[in-house]
Amino acid sequence: MRCFFFFIMLYCAFPALQAQGPAYYRLPLDSNMTLSLAGNFGEPRENHFHSGVDFRVGGQPGARLYAVAGGYVSRISVSPGGYGKAIYIKHPNGATSVYAHLHTFPSKIKKYIERIQYRKQRFAVNEYLDSTLFPVKKGQVVGIAGNSGNSFGAHLHFELRETATDKTLNMIKGGVYRTPDNIPPKIHNIVFYEYGKSSGIPEISPYSLYVIGNIRKENVVTVPDTFFVAVDVDDRQNGPSGVLGVNRLVVKLDKEVIFAYRMDGFLFEDTKYINSLMAYDWWITQKRPLVKTYLEPGNKLLYVYDKVVNNGLVTLSDSLVHIMEVIAYDDVGNTSLVAFNVRKRKPAVSTGETITNEADKPFEVKKVPMFHDSLNVFHERGLKVTVPAGGLYRPVWFTADTLPRPNSACSAYWRIHTAETPLHHAAQIHLPADVPKHLQSKAVVASYNSKGKITSSGGTWDGDGVGASISSFGDYFVALDTVPPLIEPQFARRANLKRREKLSVKITDNLSGIGSYSATIDGNWALMEYDAKDNMLEYFFDPARLKRDQTHTLVVTVKDKRLNVSTFETDFIW
Repeated sequence: MRCFFFFIMLYCAFPALQAQGPAYYRLPLDSNMTLSLAGNFGEPRENHFHSGVDFRVGGQPGARLYAVAGGYVSRISVSPGGYGKAIYIKHPNGATSVYAHLHTFPSKIKKYIERIQYRKQRFAVNEYLDSTLFPVKKGQVVGIAGNSGNSFGAHLHFELRETATDKTLNMIKGGVYRTPDNIPPKIHNIVFYEYGKSSGIPEISPYSLYVIGNIRKENVVTVPDTFFVAVDVDDRQNGPSGVLGVNRLVVKLDKEVIFAYRMDGFLFEDTKYINSLMAYDWWITQKRPLVKTYLEPGNKLLYVYDKVVNNGLVTLSDSLVHIMEVIAYDDVGNTSLVAFNVRKRKPAVSTGETITNEADKPFEVKKVPMFHDSLNVFHERGLKVTVPAGGLYRPVWFTADTLPRPNSACSAYWRIHTAETPLHHAAQIHLPADVPKHLQSKAVVASYNSKGKITSSGGTWDGDGVGASISSFGDYFVALDTVPPLIEPQFARRANLKRREKLSVKITDNLSGIGSYSATIDGNWALMEYDAKDNMLEYFFDPARLKRDQTHTLVVTVKDKRLNVSTFETDFIW
C-alpha cells in the first residue's frame, strides 16, 4: 500500500512558549479559582476547530481577568457576535494572548473605545494599537469575564498565538497550564464506511456501526472490500467539565499504524478543514463529530496528520481475521484503547447503480461529476450552481432536483445536491423566479432550518431570478421579505428608569435579518450595545452624556437586509 507521512513540529514554532511555560505565564484567572474547562483546544465545533480554551468562571459575569505576562494591548475588538468584547496582548517572547467574551474592559480602555464608537457612530469596532498606548504588566487586570458575542454562558475564551503567524497553541498539551485530569477519553462508536468508485468518482456510504459497549472481544466485524473508519470519541476532566475533544487519535491494523492525527495547533485560515477531518454526514445527521481516517484529496490540513497509509483506506487481501485498534489520547496523556477483529465480507455480485425516475418528477434526475480541484458549473432548467476550485474536498456525483413547492416560495423548491456533502468555499447559485418588478428588491434565497423556521441566504435580483452565495448544499427557494423588523422595548412607555443601569430594546426580523440599527436620545446618537444571540440592544446610562432627573426621548430605527424599516419612539425618565 502507498504511504503518506505528514509531521507537525509545532513546538519548534513556539520555542519561547515551550521553554518558559508556567514560569513565564500566570493564569488569566484568580489563583484561588478552581481550574475547569468548558471547552478545550482543537475541540470540533461547527465549521471550525475551537481555537483556545474556555475557562469556567462560576457561571456569572464578574470574574477579574489578568494579563498572563507583560506586554501591551495590540488590538481591541467589539462585535455583536464572534468574540464579542475582546482584548489582544502582545508579549516580548513572540506570543499574543487573547481574552474574549468580556463583560467589560478596564476603565481607561473602555473610555478609549467609547470615544471611537461615538466618533464613528458604530457599536462594532476593531482597533489595532501601537505599543505606547496601553502597556501591560504581568498580573494587571485586563477585563471582566462575561458572555458577550457568540457565547452561551459566562466564561473566558483564552488563546495563546504565535504573533508572527497567528498560529494557535495547545497550551494544555504544551504544558503552559495544567488542569486536574486523570480521566481517559471515551470511545463511544466506530462507523465503518464503504469506499468505491463509479467512473473514477468516489462513492462513500456508511456500512456498519460498531457500538463499543455492545460488542464482545471475540466478535468479528464484517467489513467491505475497501473501507475506512470514523471514530466517535470525546474526553472529560476531573470535576465540572464540558465535553472535550481529544488531542491524538491512532488507528492500527495488525499492530501497524495506518492513521495518526494530533491537534497541537493550527492556522485560522485552515480551520474549516475540520469538515474534511470529520465524517461530515454524521455531524449533519447525528450532531456528533467523528474523526475519520480517510484523507480526502482536497484536505490541505496535512500538518495535523502524523501518518496516513493509503489515504486512510483499508483493503483486505484475504478472508482471514485481522485485528484493528483505536487509541485515543487527551491533552495530558490519559489514554483509551479499543481492539476488535475484522474480516472481509464474502464477495457479492454487483448489480450496478441506476437512478430511477419517479413518476411524479418532471424530468430525469441527472448526475454530473464535480471535482475538488477545478471550477464546476451545473446549469439546468434555469438553475445555475457554480462551485469554485477548492470548494469540495473530493470529487462527487452532483445532483439537483425539485421538491413540492412551499406556500411562501415564488420559485421552484430546489434540492441542490445533499447537505451531507460539505463545502469548503461558498458556492454561487441562481434560482429563477417569477416576481413582480416592484418586489424584486425584496427577494431572497431562502431555506428551512432544522426547526422548520424559514431563513435567508440573502442574494440579489439578477435578470430573471436571485443569485446568492451558499455555504452549504441543501434545499433552497426564492421568497419575499416585505415585513419590517419588530422593535420591542423591555420597559413601559414613560417609565421611570432612575434605579436602572441600562435600558434594553429587543429587535428581530422575520426573514432577511437585521441589516442596521441606530438610536438617538434627545436627538443625539446613543451607543446601543448589540447582542446578536439575544437580539438585544442595550444602552448603559452615562451621566457624562445624559442629564439626570429629566424626561428623555429615545428613538430607535432598525432596517432589515431588504431595507424594510421600523422606527420606535418613546419617552423615559432618568
